[in-house]
Amino acid sequence: MWRMQAIGTVSELTGERDIQRDHGTRLFKFRQDINEEMRHYHPRGDSIITSYVNGVNEYIRQTSINVNLLPIEFEILGIRPKPWTPEVVISRHQGLLGNIQSELIYGRQVAKYGHEIVNELNWFHPWGKPNIELDSKINGDLLSNDILQLYEAFRRSVVFAPKHVIPKFRNNESTSLQLNQKGVWYSEKSSIEKDFIGSNNWVISGKRSALERNLV
Repeated sequence: MWRMQAIGTVSELTGERDIQRDHGTRLFKFRQDINEEMRHYHPRGDSIITSYVNGVNEYIRQTSINVNLLPIEFEILGIRPKPWTPEVVISRHQGLLGNIQSELIYGRQVAKYGHEIVNELNWFHPWGKPNIELDSKINGDLLSNDILQLYEAFRRSVVFAPKHVIPKFRNNESTSLQLNQKGVWYSEKSSIEKDFIGSNNWVISGKRSALERNLV
């Protein structure tokens, strides 16, 4: 599924409802020099990522010889893995892009109420009261349009229906529900709620620490 989300082919499996997702994914596709891009991650990024992709593809090749090497999800959905490319690894579909939604919310507020009132009503930690006036090139009236429709489509979790499960497994009503569990709790959160979910919100119990202290 990672590959399908990364290159915009989810609708090949789930049908028409994910066409917008694939459209959004392809709009965000990287279209410049892929080798230069990989070296932004590490001086030898092109070599490292290419080696990783080669390893993934070797495992995929082995699954064509021994199908038992495939995770059960492939059998449940009746699909087979396809070769990866470096573009799959650097895909934006799992990028840290979430604040675009809150930025739009603030922009809409400024367009309607003015920047001074919005600064008073919101907590812009840790910047205090930043300059949030709309750029003169931005038409505030247009911010109320659904301008993030394709963005939100390609960022949401993939949802499977019973019809996506092959008949062999379809007698188990919970199969599609189990496939959907991963990531759904987060994707259903509002953009405001997501602002308060971060690495510092996760705690390890002191019972699991050699020092018997809670770890944040």
